[in-house]
Amino acid sequence: MTFVANRAEDALTRIVVTETGCWLWKNDPNSEGYGRWKMANVHYPAHRFVYELVRGSIAHGLTLDHLCRKKLCVNPNHLDPVPIAVNIMRGEGVAARNARKTHCAKGHLFGGDNLVIKDGGHHRVCRICRNAQARQMTPVQRAHRNEWKRLYRQRLKSLRPVPRIETYAP
Repeated sequence: MTFVANRAEDALTRIVVTETGCWLWKNDPNSEGYGRWKMANVHYPAHRFVYELVRGSIAHGLTLDHLCRKKLCVNPNHLDPVPIAVNIMRGEGVAARNARKTHCAKGHLFGGDNLVIKDGGHHRVCRICRNAQARQMTPVQRAHRNEWKRLYRQRLKSLRPVPRIETYAP
């Protein structure tokens, strides 16, 4: 038996099958909570190692999404190769939770004329709440906001590249 085959057989002995069908990795997890496998002095994510052992290689640009949401699960049936953006949106992180929101904190719909997109498409704002907040500003707050906006625009203007005029001298 080859070294890789021996290591693969050894890896499969480090799995515990649960009632839910998860194959939980018994070895110590990495700092993010995922199982890890060491082969030839290199650490591999255990779920990737087992997936490639059972199903074959993972296409370039794809990551494995744990459908069961258990980081120690290495069951290939619980792993779905998807782009990283899909994996993030399926998760429970801040970006995914905010992207799933359909209404603002006050209950107004995020959509149509009520939706304001800011920061290059990375931030959604409720127009009704934004306008209500602006109406409640004191003159001092409004002056402070306008000064901040002026300085921000000035900074952006200074960062813009100056158009170069090419001259040809024979």
